Amino acid sequence: MTRVGRRLGRREGTSPEDDPQLGSHRRQAHGAGFREGRAEGLASHRALLGRLASRKFDAATAERIVEALAGIEDPDRLTAAGDRIIDSPDGRNLLAHPL
Repeated sequence: MTRVGRRLGRREGTSPEDDPQLGSHRRQAHGAGFREGRAEGLASHRALLGRLASRKFDAATAERIVEALAGIEDPDRLTAAGDRIIDSPDGRNLLAHPL
């Protein structure tokens, strides 16, 4: 770490956050990692709900549910959609209202 700091022109004992350029890169990398992780989590949530729908309803209904879930980016809305999948007596009832 000391060698890298010296190469970048920092004094020994300073942290990367003291370097505005390096700190900016670190924040960008963190933000990108956060967005990627969130997207993966939402995709996983949608996949689970699609599987649940396919096990409870016919294939055509499950496909329509998966299509409706594709546009949802809010985890709370996906959770509510999961509750509706479980609580709905049939696919027609579930699809009568937007997820």
